Amino acid sequence: MTVVLGGVSFFLGLLCIMNIWQIKKKATASLTGEEEDLRDEWQYKKYSDATLAGNSSLIFAISTLGIALVTKQSLALIIGALLLVITTLICNTAGLSVIKFVYPDRNLPEASDKNYAKKLLAATDEGERHVMLEGLYSAYNSTNILLIGAMGLFIIYSVGSGNSQLFAILVIAIVLVTVNTQYMFKVRSK
Repeated sequence: MTVVLGGVSFFLGLLCIMNIWQIKKKATASLTGEEEDLRDEWQYKKYSDATLAGNSSLIFAISTLGIALVTKQSLALIIGALLLVITTLICNTAGLSVIKFVYPDRNLPEASDKNYAKKLLAATDEGERHVMLEGLYSAYNSTNILLIGAMGLFIIYSVGSGNSQLFAILVIAIVLVTVNTQYMFKVRSK
């Protein structure tokens, strides 16, 4: 299981790196008119693909490391999983910097900027913010439903197997309360 998850993480990390490389390569091409518009659309989709692959790779890498540690697997496998986590973190950081190639004419913040999210939103137009809002609200709703479902599964597993998952249930409850509180305070203060 650990090797499979690690392999998936590695593959997704390579996919992220390939997309980043393709974006950078295509950004240097001199195009005009409709060709430039098609490239911009292609770059945006590639950036989205790179971001999804990078984030998924990181999640699988952390899962690989967690399973290797919890099941007390070999030191070599644990070190490999740790290196995979570090590599995917670097890939995700590199992915953030690629947005400057997707939007070269905008004054976008550096990924390391402590106010990155605010500055990125300020650099977008109203239509882009609307698309982001729809995506984020959909993710917010899905997160609530999926985490409540996960709590239910942990409860069923705990009762059925006799192996307490109380810690996981409590952590998910804290995450849900935190996310919902943060959202509601942000919305009601406007």
